[in-house]
Amino acid sequence: MIVGPVLLLFGSACLIVVVLTHVAEAFHILPAMGWGLPSSVGHYLDLASAILGCALLPLDFVEIILTRRKKVKLRYYRRVKASKIFTLLAARNALQL
Repeated sequence: MIVGPVLLLFGSACLIVVVLTHVAEAFHILPAMGWGLPSSVGHYLDLASAILGCALLPLDFVEIILTRRKKVKLRYYRRVKASKIFTLLAARNALQL
């Protein structure tokens, strides 16, 4: 139950880090990070955040879909079970009359 919101929060935070790294690169904030250079810390921070963000957000949506399907199936089975019980009770009452 708690997995979905955690995935959403962490994936969104990773994508916010991607945006902030691009802002820092554009405004030359923290130039020691080497924003835009292929083998710099800033590049790997940006890359790792983008990969994690793009991987975790779809996982959250898959988790949401799976839990909704499970809830729908439970409601359906409860409804079917209740209708069968009602049918059996009605048949028993009809036989008693």
